[in-house]
Amino acid sequence: MPHSDRQEGLNGIVRERLLQMFREVEAESGWKVLVVDRNSVRFLSAACKMSEVTEEGVTLVENLELKRQPMASMDAIYFISPTVESVKRMCEDWSGKNRMYAAAHIYFTSHIDDTPLFSIKQCMGLVAKIRAIKELNLEFIASESQAFSLDMPEAFQNLYGPSSDVDLQAETISAVARRLATLFVTLGVRPTIRYQEPASAYQDAAERLAKDLELQLEELEGQAGAAGHSLWWRWQTHPPPTLLILDRARDMISPLIHEYSYQAMANDLLPVKNGRYSHVYTNAHGDQQKQEVLLDEGDPLWPTLRHLHISDAINLILDEFNAFVKDNKTASMVKGEAESIKDMSEAIQQMPQYKELLSKYSLHMDITHRCLDVYNEQNVEPISALEQDVATGKDADRNKVKTAEATLRLEELLMQESEKFSVSDKLRMLIIFVAAKGEKLPPGEVERLLEVAKLQHYSRTMQNLEHVRVPHKSDHEEKAARSSFLSFLKGKSFKKKREPEVSFELARFRTPAQFTMEDCMQGKLSDKDFPYLVPPGNAKAAAKTLHAGDVPLATGMSVRTKPRGEAGKAKEQEKETQISSSSPPMVVFVIGGMAYNEICAAYTVSKGFNKHIYIGSTDILAPNDFLAAIGNLHDVTASMRKVS
Repeated sequence: MPHSDRQEGLNGIVRERLLQMFREVEAESGWKVLVVDRNSVRFLSAACKMSEVTEEGVTLVENLELKRQPMASMDAIYFISPTVESVKRMCEDWSGKNRMYAAAHIYFTSHIDDTPLFSIKQCMGLVAKIRAIKELNLEFIASESQAFSLDMPEAFQNLYGPSSDVDLQAETISAVARRLATLFVTLGVRPTIRYQEPASAYQDAAERLAKDLELQLEELEGQAGAAGHSLWWRWQTHPPPTLLILDRARDMISPLIHEYSYQAMANDLLPVKNGRYSHVYTNAHGDQQKQEVLLDEGDPLWPTLRHLHISDAINLILDEFNAFVKDNKTASMVKGEAESIKDMSEAIQQMPQYKELLSKYSLHMDITHRCLDVYNEQNVEPISALEQDVATGKDADRNKVKTAEATLRLEELLMQESEKFSVSDKLRMLIIFVAAKGEKLPPGEVERLLEVAKLQHYSRTMQNLEHVRVPHKSDHEEKAARSSFLSFLKGKSFKKKREPEVSFELARFRTPAQFTMEDCMQGKLSDKDFPYLVPPGNAKAAAKTLHAGDVPLATGMSVRTKPRGEAGKAKEQEKETQISSSSPPMVVFVIGGMAYNEICAAYTVSKGFNKHIYIGSTDILAPNDFLAAIGNLHDVTASMRKVS
């Protein structure tokens, strides 16, 4: 059955696979309880709402790690990681005389190794009650229609920390490869792998991941083939999709630079965590209320607003609000057209009967207003202006920025007291400067600049850049020079009658990832800079093409049905996903964490070339989180090491 446009969104595909898992479980008792562990619950909660889970007959969701009450009349669906710990806890549910549940339907997030599988075989109480045991192969968070995360924030430190040994690095690469492999099983397609050529022997994470992923995919293929099943069942008449693996160490600027797209700015300046934001609003009785909201595609305005420049986002909110007032007879009694966030706030106060209807405008009015407040309070503009000039190598007039001139401007900003510029902003600015101009700086210059800023106690943070082997001009200025202020403004809907809240000149920087994606789409990407792991047309790769009609069993889907499409969502969401699905997507993966401007770039290139691009990483980085990660590289106690 054809997928709808919405279904082609990555989060829609994941949602459908999970709901299909619930549908295929026919409980003998008629009742189902879902048991999840600390890993699988993250994958589940990002894709499905609780109401969607209950609609499929699941009456209760329980945590495997917590003590639970026996429910002997209910069938259990175990959606868990195939770790020794989780399997042990599951077996404990079936040990002894008392059984926790009536029957067990087991779905693992990825391939289960022999050791935990042997533990299951030894648990006779469980074996007698197993009704199904499958590897769903789903170990990633589909946070958006075109963005995903492996939920591995520890990867950056495990790969680049000075205390990280060879074994830990290998274990981390293997864990990343295993989770990334489940993405392609979910998509039902085998990728052609290209990776960023190592800049040195110390920057080979992308190459190592490419090789390990190839081994993981081959192993999964072998297991599926031995069972008579197929993994790769979509887009069989097209060339395989391209996977581009990028290394975070090759671009330290993108995660730290101040950005002005709505989503990036909110996650930088406001206390947004995992997409959750505490919204303060006034209810119908005039009382202030606080509500935690999720900034995701369930919000009818979010898909349209998130990648707009903050000034364009404000304009769109005002235009939408004014259109509502104009179209509604009662609301049109409000005098005049809202020209600012303040006007809009006052107008909403005059329409208490529309509070609930207007709440979507109120939320984004609050976020944009707070973004601008923090922007002004923290004096971001002069810092951002220097960041743009240094990162692009040119000023707003396209004149080349000289290192000596940039150094003087940097010194002037660093000398300011912390009351004017925060410590984190000074450090971000300094790291961007070193990343862009490092090869042109004389010995001892970084230490001197730290003294100017009175930040000598952060010398370790700057020294940690050596562990990442921060690149210089070749990785930033040459690509950034292609960025154009005029091309950025081209096609903008910005209205001249309203003065921009934030200058567009502060948004000239384009991430190297964007240029890489564009080059790949146009067939211009250098084979030297991004070599193929297995060249296209290789007999080995061609042999993997499967016959039409093959349907995966290892995914946990019923062999009798294909995934069903979802009903259409809001118009704004549909606009995001109305991209050709006749050919396989391109996948971009950044090992070590990706920035919000890189997510924005993927959507931009995807729309420009009318082709799906899925972008993912080991983690999604807010600027201050990445700054903290750099500072903690040397700290053994800060190492999370979690790789399961």
